[in-house]
Formats: sequence, structure tokens, C-alpha cells
Amino acid sequence: MRVASNPEPRLLTSFRVDNTDISGNVGGNATVKASYFTPADATDKSLIATVDDNMVATVTDNKDNTYTVNFLKAGTTNVHWVANDGGGAKVDANVTVTAPAE
Repeated sequence: MRVASNPEPRLLTSFRVDNTDISGNVGGNATVKASYFTPADATDKSLIATVDDNMVATVTDNKDNTYTVNFLKAGTTNVHWVANDGGGAKVDANVTVTAPAE
């Protein structure tokens, strides 16, 4: 009798986001889409998104490979997307938030 073995997971080696220079006014937001996952048959294509300074901006995972960056106060910060599978794939984006003109 042959016992089936679990195949090795295919780790995500790279991906892209469609905007790595995000900017907007306080109170606004931007949607960023993740795509071009390599390899295409990676076992887990989910990403973890974090923000360096969540007083300037926050990021919400919309669960459809898009992320909403909310602009909270004037300043700059960075958003980091990292592959959830531990394979090391990551993308960083700069975020610039400006106060609206009065």
C-alpha cells in the first residue's frame, strides 16, 4: 500500500503592487492592487500589510488582492507587503499625506 505524501508548498517568490508612491490628502484614501504573483501556482498568495507609522496612514486588506490605504494626518510613512508563506517576497511603498488646502 502506498501512502500519499503532501507535496512541498510552492513559496511565493515575488509579486507587484500597482502603486509604490502613494499620496493624498488627510481624510482620503487610495486603493492598491497586488498582482503578478510568481510562481503563478504558489500555494499561498496571501500577503500581510503593515505600516511604519499608523498615525499617518493605515492599510486595510480588502481580501481580494486590493488594499485600502487611509490617510490620517500629514506626514510620510511606508507600507510593507510581505508574503504570508514565509518565502520572503516583499514590496514596499512610500506614502505621503498632505493637509488639505484651506
